[in-house]
Amino acid sequence: MSYQNILQDGTGRGYLAKVDQTNRLRTQSLTRDEYESQSLKGEAFNINTQLMSVATTAETALLITTNNETRDIILQAWFVATDTVGAVGSTLGLLRAYFGATGFSGGTSVPVVNRRSGASRSWQLEALKLPTWTPSGDPVLYQTHGIPQRIFGNVVLALPPGQSVAITTEFAGATVPYSVYAGWTGYLKEEE
Repeated sequence: MSYQNILQDGTGRGYLAKVDQTNRLRTQSLTRDEYESQSLKGEAFNINTQLMSVATTAETALLITTNNETRDIILQAWFVATDTVGAVGSTLGLLRAYFGATGFSGGTSVPVVNRRSGASRSWQLEALKLPTWTPSGDPVLYQTHGIPQRIFGNVVLALPPGQSVAITTEFAGATVPYSVYAGWTGYLKEEE
């Protein structure tokens, strides 16, 4: 009795699997994480305030980002840098990120830039630099920093539709004003 087992393509295109003389199924895989996959599809973004002047040593909101998409966005990484304007502070500064930023006002719009060149996707994200906002609750991210210094960190935070997240700086030992920028890299979560 002879048996014939055929592995067929479920899409109906007629592709068959290759089996070698030792009955091993031949495969080749391509592995990408979701961030890379979404970047290739034009579904990933970068938000950067660019350099701005902070004129106080108190905790100050640098960037507030609100997700107005219909799906979660994933904030893959955050970055912040300071530049020397006056004398360097005597203590390290603090960076914080807070979920649930509400009650903010003012600020200047920051563009949301697609990480795929030539992609035309229109983002439903609101990004504001230097808004007026009073931090509340516990920070989800907490990091020290100096002047001058650049910080980049993979963080992977999920921001559901309608939610906001704020990045703040506090530099009690600094001479003001000092220059700083802040931002996120992220992507729109794939539909499941």
